[in-house]
Amino acid sequence: MESENGMASGLHESADTARDLAHTIEKGADALDKASQTTAAVAQKVERVTDKAASARDAVTERARAHPFAAIGVAVAVGFVLGRR
Repeated sequence: MESENGMASGLHESADTARDLAHTIEKGADALDKASQTTAAVAQKVERVTDKAASARDAVTERARAHPFAAIGVAVAVGFVLGRR
């Protein structure tokens, strides 16, 4: 009888351990899912910012080609201001 109780107790302990392990795995999977969603959202934002930066660069290049003397003047003024710091 004692060996049966010990065996049952061991089985209950194993079941508890398995349940705890399953809960831990589930929490890890939820955290991984959330991290994946956050990564996707950040990647979309980075892509939008990169696209805007490329558009701004293209606009500056276009203006500099259209007005080369003004572009040189702006470059000299920015260099002067930054050089004084």
